[in-house]
This record gives sequence, C-alpha cells and structure tokens, in this order.
Amino acid sequence: MPRMNRGKTQRLSIRLSQIALDRIKNAAENLSVSRASMIMYALGEQFEKGITQQQLLTLENKIVLKDQHLAISVPKHLSEKIERYTTDFDFKKNVFVGLLVSGYFEDLSEDSQVIQKKPKKEVPEGESSDNQKKKRKNPNLTLLIHPLLKEKVNELAEEKFFTKSFIIARAIEHGRFKGIPDLPGAKRELLSYTLPEDTYKEAVKQADLLGVSLHFYIESCVYNLFVSGKKLLELESK
Repeated sequence: MPRMNRGKTQRLSIRLSQIALDRIKNAAENLSVSRASMIMYALGEQFEKGITQQQLLTLENKIVLKDQHLAISVPKHLSEKIERYTTDFDFKKNVFVGLLVSGYFEDLSEDSQVIQKKPKKEVPEGESSDNQKKKRKNPNLTLLIHPLLKEKVNELAEEKFFTKSFIIARAIEHGRFKGIPDLPGAKRELLSYTLPEDTYKEAVKQADLLGVSLHFYIESCVYNLFVSGKKLLELESK
C-alpha cells in the first residue's frame, strides 16, 4: 500500500517522567505502534478534554520530568495548538508536552493491560532469535468492512496521525457493539492492517465464542468505536 501523506510536521524534543516512558514503551510494543504514535494519542486526548493553567501547575507539582529529551515529529495542527498554549501559559514546549503526556500515562490504571510489559517467550533450543521474531511477526491482514466505516477509519488516521492498524487494534480493545451494527447494504471493501499477536488471538477467541466470522467481529468493534467512542475521538456523524 502507498504510504499515507501526513502533511507537514515539526520536530519537537520533549521531556517525560520515568513512569510515562516505561508505560509508553510497553503500550507501543503491545499495540505494534511507535512511541511517537502513543505520545500523539495521549496528547490529542488531553487537548480534547481542554487544558487550563491550573491543570498544568498541578501537574508541574506532581510529576518529575527526566532531564533526557525524546525527539518526535508533531503534525502541523498539533504543533500550532502547542504553540498557542505555550504562549498563553508561558511554558516551554518540551515541558508543556511532557507534563500533559506524562500526566495521561501516569493516570492510567495499573491494571490496564495495554501498559503491562509482556514476558518474553523463551526461544526453543536450536531455533535462532531471528527465526523466532519472523515467526511472531504479524502478517498483513485484510478486513472486509463497510465503506462508511472504511472512510471513517481513513479520516481518523489522517486527522489523528494514527496508522490504520492502530485504530483497528484500539477498536478491538474497545470491544464489540452490543447489538447489530446499523450498516445498510451488503457491499464491503478491503482494508489492509496488522495486529499484535495477543490482540489477534483475542479477536479470534471472541469471534469463536459468538459463533461469527472474524471479519464480522472486528467490523462490529470498529463500528462500536465510532459510535460509543464518538465523544472521545471527536468524531462527527455525517
């Protein structure tokens, strides 16, 4: 598939807390996305909730940022928001972003599976670690999905700087729609994606438990994400 044009970006160095760094690393590995994607996700959610100076001051007193900097590429629309907030609140960009992102990840429940470090599997005797990695590598998959949902996935990927695979994985984590998705018409289109091994196995398990096809189950999860998660993701119905 051709690489999606994400538009102009700006390089930004940020400081994060050790707790946030560890949780971002684990979440990125568990969801098969980059650390930058997880940071953008957290930052976007914080912006959606709204930022106040009192909130920043509270975070500043609560969170200890490391001296080390982490460089990321920020899409233009987020860079402009950061510029406005830092000017209004008189904060350095690296501290402003670091406090918001660290606050988001430190507030996550320790029971959340997405931030748990997955134990490494032992490599069978006689099998190299490279071969084991290839075996565990997530294959390219295709999803038969309603055109309206495919369009929404594409729009969200472009708007939020996410990969489509991340959105599908997030939808499965969010859960299926409790009912029959209101998707008129039998036409379906193909959407290519990959999934972390654990996420894929969970989707297969749930589809089997329900007695439905994997495609139907995942499509139901994607539908549910855009219905019940509409406020969270700032999605607008057409």
